Amino acid sequence: MKEEVVKVKCEYCEKEFEQVGNYQEKLCPVCKYLVRLPKYFRSNDFYDSECLKPYVEKGIFLCGYSGSGKTVFLIEVLKETMKQGKGGTYVNIPELLSETKYNDDKYKLINDYKRVKGMVFFDEIMGVGNPTAYVLDCIYQILDYRHINELPTCLASNLTLEDIERIDARIATRISRLCGDNIFKLDTLPKLKHCFKLKDKK
Repeated sequence: MKEEVVKVKCEYCEKEFEQVGNYQEKLCPVCKYLVRLPKYFRSNDFYDSECLKPYVEKGIFLCGYSGSGKTVFLIEVLKETMKQGKGGTYVNIPELLSETKYNDDKYKLINDYKRVKGMVFFDEIMGVGNPTAYVLDCIYQILDYRHINELPTCLASNLTLEDIERIDARIATRISRLCGDNIFKLDTLPKLKHCFKLKDKK
């Protein structure tokens, strides 16, 4: 028996979207990510605004081991963008790709994110484990579009740019062009050292 397709109004953007069966999702697929910024990060400021501003316009790529502080710093850049009224979005790449796997219109979901006009922070840009051809293609589409249209983009990965180049040279090239000189490895940070000073406690 074919499950019924119903139209639901998204509580965040107030646009209608379709869902199948009795599963009561209150947010459309795009807004699920727009509001997914972890509460812990939404309610805390870890860095002074001044050190974040250079990365609001262009974006930044940070690589480093798990737990090294990539996500914390880049979420602060994203929050600074939002404070300036420019809009921004947090996207966890493994979660996004997992959702597209079961979505009949998977490329529409990818397109919705790559076209976001404000800053987008793509966490774990290369996914987890060994990326498949489908994963690499999706990542390339996102980065290529944002590069061509000069859209600000923050990227975090456990892999260095050299590691990524060995996996897919196209993706490494797009990261280089997107972020320019703002490419840093967290264990060798002479140029970024001033930014990793916690906000003074009052």
